[in-house]
Amino acid sequence: MNKKKELFVLLPAIPFLLFIPFIWRLSMGNFTLPGEYSYYYLSLLTRFGIPSLQYHFVYWLLSIASTSFLALLFYRIVKVHTTSALTRITATLFFVFTPITLYLSMSVSPYLLALILLFFGLNLIESRYPYASILPFLGLLFFDWLTFLSSVIIVVGYFSYVGKKRVVNIIPLVVFFAALFFFLHFFLQFPFVIEKTHPASLLVGLFSSFGSTHGLGIFMTLLSIIGLALSWQSKMKFLPVYICTTLLLVLFLFAGEPALYFLNPIIVGFASYAYVSLWRREWALSLIRTLTLATLAYGVLFSGLASITQKVQSDPTQDILASVEWLHNHPFYSDAVVLSHPQKGFWLESDGVRRAYVDYLADDTKQDVTRKIFESRDFKKTSALLEENDITLLWIDGEMRNGQVWNEGDEGLLFLLNSGVFLKVYNKEGIEVWKVR
Repeated sequence: MNKKKELFVLLPAIPFLLFIPFIWRLSMGNFTLPGEYSYYYLSLLTRFGIPSLQYHFVYWLLSIASTSFLALLFYRIVKVHTTSALTRITATLFFVFTPITLYLSMSVSPYLLALILLFFGLNLIESRYPYASILPFLGLLFFDWLTFLSSVIIVVGYFSYVGKKRVVNIIPLVVFFAALFFFLHFFLQFPFVIEKTHPASLLVGLFSSFGSTHGLGIFMTLLSIIGLALSWQSKMKFLPVYICTTLLLVLFLFAGEPALYFLNPIIVGFASYAYVSLWRREWALSLIRTLTLATLAYGVLFSGLASITQKVQSDPTQDILASVEWLHNHPFYSDAVVLSHPQKGFWLESDGVRRAYVDYLADDTKQDVTRKIFESRDFKKTSALLEENDITLLWIDGEMRNGQVWNEGDEGLLFLLNSGVFLKVYNKEGIEVWKVR
């Protein structure tokens, strides 16, 4: 298959796959972006005067277009290093249907832009103007330190993989970029990690099937382990890739799930290498070959579909954001401090107003105060905590009442809500807003 035919297959296939969750969610009558972190970044955009609350479908379409461009950049990198059309098509389709790529296509995330800059720079290295890659790499200096470290690991590893002579030339550039990065961050004071998403279990954080927001697919990871084993016969050639993989896993252990964004392309590379190797090898029984390849392909497909199902059916709903609009337009409560579950914090601030007392980026002190208020049945203790922390309103939905915070109708704070000392000021579609009388 020539390269024009490859693009004839991939150009419609990439956006088609990425449009599946978009069409699915719209068919459910939900026009919102799924998940939590998109609303954190949208609230930041709102503070710069960019509207967000009523234009979710526009941002989603932009994410799909950007992710499609990222997939084409990934395809071109694979094309540079292999003459096999099967490998190029397999790797690109695997990359598109990984849970991480699907998540990026369904969200607003600076990590999508970071990956585009990174892969654009890698593509420029293989162009007629390799020094032009400095421009997109400069853009990576304005992200968090996790993005910078991951990018340095990948770029240095890539230079080591393509040729030892280039490593010597890149060392002064890395030192210069590191100095410039620390200089910028000393004045801009960027956050430690933008998305603090580590769950209690590292295993849960590693795989999307276990509930990770940005996790890897299990079958894709198993295939990549097979690919790593198959590549061991050329271990000296792949040594830089092994080192990159190890360092990115270390970053995942210490910094959190976003490190997996940068590990994912390497995992896909090994997985596609394994799948194509199994496709081409000689099998004693053709039936076993067909069943094995079909099972592996189904596993990859299932991980992607499971990720799509999880995200498409997740909150927020239109009703949740309708309550935010009500707060936004209320003359007394528009800038009031609102207490809810940390998951709801970014949604409560999707209009750009900093009203949520706690969210997933809140410190341990606020998390502890939130827990005490939710567990308290003592009005004096509760009112004192609310007053000390300037909390004016309580935002509660059905999910919080049914397991997310409470399990019984009169458990903890719900006992006080039912006692008449709080006034319900909003009640629509299971969403309630309360204030102290």
